[in-house]
Amino acid sequence: MGGFGGGNIFLAGDGSLQGFNVTGIYGDQVTNETPFDGNFFSISSSSPSTKTQAFALLSPTPSSPDRMREKYSVLPPIKSITMEGKYPTANITYDIDDFPCQVTLEATTPMIPTDVKNSSLPLSSFTFHVDNPSNEPVDIRLMQSQVNFIGWKGVKWGDDASNAMLDQNVNTPTANGIVMSSNSVPIDDEFYGTLCLESVDGLVPTVTTVITSAADEEELFDSFVAHNDTDPSITPPTPPSPKTTTYTAGVVQSFTVAANSSASVGFVLCWHYPNRMNVTSLNSTDWVDQNILPARLGNMYNNWFQDAGEVGAYFGKNSKMLLSNTKKYVSSMFSSTIPPDLLDSAAGRVATMNSVTIFACEDGTVLGTEGNGCCPVNCTHVYGYTTLMERLFPTLAKNLRTSCFVRNFDLAQGGCVMRFGTGGWAIDGALAEIIKTLLVVQQSDPTLSFLGTVWANVKAQMDSIVALDTKADGVLTCDQFNTYDTAMSGSNTFIGSYYVAGLRSCAVMAGWMGDDDSAVFYSQRADLSAANYEKACWREDYGYYVANVDASNCLNSYAIGCFVDQLCGTGLNAAVGFDNIFPVEHENRARQMLLDNNVVTNPPFVDLQQHLFNGDSGICVCSYPNGKIDGWDGMKYETIVSTGFTSPNIAGALKNWETAAAEEFAGYIRKRHNGTTASPWNEPECGLLYSRSMAHYNVYDQACGFKYDSVSAKVSFEPRYNADNFKCFVTLNGGWGSFSQSGELGVGKSLKMKTLAEGRCKLVCEFGSLVVKEFGIATTASEVVSCDVDGVAVECSFGIGGVGVVVRFASEVKIGAGSTLNVEFSGGARLVDVVVGVPIKRVVEIVYVDDVESNKRREKSVEVEFGMWRGGWIWIWIWRWMRKRLELILGVVVVFVAGYMVGVGNRG
Repeated sequence: MGGFGGGNIFLAGDGSLQGFNVTGIYGDQVTNETPFDGNFFSISSSSPSTKTQAFALLSPTPSSPDRMREKYSVLPPIKSITMEGKYPTANITYDIDDFPCQVTLEATTPMIPTDVKNSSLPLSSFTFHVDNPSNEPVDIRLMQSQVNFIGWKGVKWGDDASNAMLDQNVNTPTANGIVMSSNSVPIDDEFYGTLCLESVDGLVPTVTTVITSAADEEELFDSFVAHNDTDPSITPPTPPSPKTTTYTAGVVQSFTVAANSSASVGFVLCWHYPNRMNVTSLNSTDWVDQNILPARLGNMYNNWFQDAGEVGAYFGKNSKMLLSNTKKYVSSMFSSTIPPDLLDSAAGRVATMNSVTIFACEDGTVLGTEGNGCCPVNCTHVYGYTTLMERLFPTLAKNLRTSCFVRNFDLAQGGCVMRFGTGGWAIDGALAEIIKTLLVVQQSDPTLSFLGTVWANVKAQMDSIVALDTKADGVLTCDQFNTYDTAMSGSNTFIGSYYVAGLRSCAVMAGWMGDDDSAVFYSQRADLSAANYEKACWREDYGYYVANVDASNCLNSYAIGCFVDQLCGTGLNAAVGFDNIFPVEHENRARQMLLDNNVVTNPPFVDLQQHLFNGDSGICVCSYPNGKIDGWDGMKYETIVSTGFTSPNIAGALKNWETAAAEEFAGYIRKRHNGTTASPWNEPECGLLYSRSMAHYNVYDQACGFKYDSVSAKVSFEPRYNADNFKCFVTLNGGWGSFSQSGELGVGKSLKMKTLAEGRCKLVCEFGSLVVKEFGIATTASEVVSCDVDGVAVECSFGIGGVGVVVRFASEVKIGAGSTLNVEFSGGARLVDVVVGVPIKRVVEIVYVDDVESNKRREKSVEVEFGMWRGGWIWIWIWRWMRKRLELILGVVVVFVAGYMVGVGNRG
């Protein structure tokens, strides 16, 4: 819990708050395993017919380590806790024996896509819902407790060295709670900060009181039970605590829940550490020594708040808006009708973005390690896999591109230097950054203003890579340093697929920037490259793509192994909406070979980074079903099992409508991260909360068949699942909402590519505004029946193209928050028509067709034919004869029955 770049706390399985990763220390995930005193919730009740009861809202078997088990054992626990997590929201149900009310907790942090400030707040919100099913009122008291840890060094709570700065800690009551500080920590020290714990206005009147100076959790709970809490308006600040000690405090809300009624009350916990320091955040002096980054980085939230009290005041003033928009996001995202394993893989990775793996400095610069506690900073070949920030927070993604192509671009070192200006260059990372530049422009750069700031160096990077294509045949055979920490030699589709997608991306961007000659060159080289990599690397006898090497240059390669990343670039290629790089049937076979050969299970398999628990399965980096080249030991990192490496395969399978394969890939990940032995929101690699896992957001896009271009204001959907009753979350430039479609099924290019024959679709704006000029719908329909925004007709034309039908508006349609674009269509090839074998032909005009050679668009007409098999005109005649007569007979029957009923009514 915690906003982007603001630090985290963890709501643990026992109901306590742990893992306070808020101080900005590199690798401070060790606090996940460190028991933290005194941070939990308590409740008491009384009513006319029941005795007073009080409980700590903790499970009887704490998930914290032994020291915490001992401390919590003196508190009366409840029976059990059940959690449903839809990141960023956890819904907790408390099972409390003989308690007169039902109690649940909604714990969340504001998460509002495209709204960086309100999604970067250093706070966690806790809203309790108390339902009273009895026939008498019940008095309830709820307490949230918190230890004042200001001065703690952020490594291990209770450790003498880490707690040495605890001294003169002070808890100061406010109108709604307590602000926690320290008089001994200098204002410019990296551990200087404040905490704020306050009540939030709920749906019933409450009385807020405080307990400011308990020595530990037992004393605090006893004070709560004894009603020793006091009015904060008359409660003085605590005296400064003695050295190496501090206070545990609580904020209490008291209220009455009427008979057969319910009530909701809230708390908010805020933190503010202004002095994030370079060396301790990045675990290196490199960026300071080379004058690349300042010694003090600060935090982005410093621009908005001076201390935690101001954070609390901001939340108190805006809580309804913040929580309402967060609920809208959660509802829109998690009501999607794609399979749960795919949905959770994508939506849950926001937890990685919001973790301490990634943060924003006071000047707005976005920095990230590969994982929490490893490999700084902004590593191009790891972040290159990801698409989540490009879709949900394109402002942050643009910042990352600016670092690559403006702040740190240096062709003398290769161009997009690998780790924020400190040297090193990885070709996969550089190509990924090029492709992701196109992606972020597609997502949120309608005027191309951002592209104008980076294009010169994007082009320079692409041209420098083309220069490595020494034979001008589109195939790179030089040493190619990459994310596997080696320089692969020879032609291989790992880098080759990136190369093709990068060339295609530059062709589009060059066209936008008016460089027609470059656009044509990049496009033609991309086609040549795809064809020649196919010739060089496809092995029909193996059924997958190999690296074209021999004994002389295979050392750093995967050679003839079955390699998880053999089609890596096809993931980003799909994200930006391009056609397949290689033949569809070959891509599909290659991914199936991964499922046939690279699935490993512990035991006996032991993965390199030891993330697999007993019984876990996953996809390893490389297997050798066809042996190894003589004298070669195999590939470096071959036994790693990484969720991020698997992700492009899931996305590529979905693009190709291979839904069973995609679900099998994803199933291995979600079964491992099912909350039993591994967190659903923490996918590690060489570090916890590993950034590469954010590649999963592309899985969501491909499952929805989502394509978008902010420059032309085109959006289209071609869902791979539930086409007749589909819904998904969607984010466009300037806002977000949901898309849904329903109707009668038709068939696309094959039976598995199901579309709608007729029906309706809706594009709903929940936040901001959505601007659309063309709306693509996966349907075989031949006409649009109606098109409107909130019932007001919209002028449009209709054509076939892209995913099916394209609705073109006479002018841009702007859909504001709370409004809906509705389109109804009919006249398509129904699934029932196709199943009985009726060939259905239609000719529809395509208004826009891209002509790469002329870099222009032209009009074209095409004939589209549907049908499983051809039975000759006799079958067509029989079917049409039967259908017409059945419809006529049915009509006569309806008229007869209606007339008969009217007659009966008249006689009555």
